[in-house]
Amino acid sequence: MNAGNSASLSERVLIYDGQCSLCLRSVEWIRKRLEDEAPEFLAARDPVVAQRFPDLREEALLEEMHLVGPDGEVLKGSRAVEEVLRRTPRWSWVGLLLALPVIRRLARRVYAWVADHRTALGCGEHCSLSEPKGTGGSTEAEALPAQTREGGDRGP
Repeated sequence: MNAGNSASLSERVLIYDGQCSLCLRSVEWIRKRLEDEAPEFLAARDPVVAQRFPDLREEALLEEMHLVGPDGEVLKGSRAVEEVLRRTPRWSWVGLLLALPVIRRLARRVYAWVADHRTALGCGEHCSLSEPKGTGGSTEAEALPAQTREGGDRGP
């Protein structure tokens, strides 16, 4: 299905690494700008994710955010960012720009680089993908409010 389908973001689920401060800041940035139109946010290690989305591997969910539509369509990484920005007031032009073929290829590479270097970018050691499975727990949801200090109008 086309990424530009008519499903609003509020009908979608954004799955992210709930222990990554960069991811948490991005979620808070989205939540602040979309309010009632925001997607449902689920941390990748939340047990409900495996129950609701059994076809999605936890390892893949920790590597890049996933935006799941009501029809089961899954947008990953930079494509998820593109779709969220396309539907965010004052940022929709960035989402449209990211959809251009040349820029989309570049965005995919930039997203992958940032994801691979989260630790060096201030995310912390817990963002290392070599971490033992099952070390998540409920601290993901508890960490989100602490990330609301991010100010300004910078993008995710």
